[in-house]
Amino acid sequence: MEQKKVREHKIIDSHPIIGSILFVLIMYIPVNLVVGVLNVPLSMVLPGYPQSGPVGIIAGFLLGVFIYRRWFRPDAESLIKGGNMKPMGRFILMFVVYWIVSEAAGVFLDGTKLGLPSFAYVCTAITAGFIEELLFRGLFIAPMLRKNLDKKRIMTALLISAAVFGLVHGSNILAGAPVDSSIMQVGSSFALGIVFGAVFLCTGNLLMPALLHTLHDIIAFSNIGATTEQGVIAQGVTLGSWIDLAACTVFAICVILYLKKESVMGDVLRLWKGKWHAA
Repeated sequence: MEQKKVREHKIIDSHPIIGSILFVLIMYIPVNLVVGVLNVPLSMVLPGYPQSGPVGIIAGFLLGVFIYRRWFRPDAESLIKGGNMKPMGRFILMFVVYWIVSEAAGVFLDGTKLGLPSFAYVCTAITAGFIEELLFRGLFIAPMLRKNLDKKRIMTALLISAAVFGLVHGSNILAGAPVDSSIMQVGSSFALGIVFGAVFLCTGNLLMPALLHTLHDIIAFSNIGATTEQGVIAQGVTLGSWIDLAACTVFAICVILYLKKESVMGDVLRLWKGKWHAA
């Protein structure tokens, strides 16, 4: 049986950071095009259906996963199949502790009122969870691990993707978010980017960080009046905000220390060598 030839990807292989950023920018266009093409007509015919509705979001997510698989065929495994689910218990436990600390700070220090988020808020959470994880974890981190896979490459991919993820959230200033809150969100998004990236690296399955990210945002949107339906922060920095940032930072540090354990890093390297036949 003839073995399939591994395709060359010169930019990503020789300049992985630049190549991954370019790949994300290229993929942003078809993914968001599909989201709009499906969701805009549905929002016009279905009362209460938002333009960030789940039909277009899931279709855009699956399109991105499909194009990634085809782009890097035949040496790349799927972003949403298989993987190692054993670390998820540890990540979920850490998430629960973080959520309790963050929500308690908002309620008891800032007087935040909690309530069930509307369907529009839930759709915004799904958008962030699936589209942002596709772009900043799946399509950013995975290509960087294609060649020369080692501990340094793992940590570089994690930190660079988290930094870009954090900086992108600074653009909320242009959407009307308070400047101080937007700057703080850059820091908290960088920390959470480390967490979501570590979940992706350890499990090898993009659905895991996407679901956790979605759940995180749904809980965040339960804070009445804290954000708009588009997910933009609507209030200035509070004491609870500082506690949340501190909790995010501690969470990220714990995740990095966990990832750098020899046994964990060994599992991650073996997992991604299997997901990249050319690694």
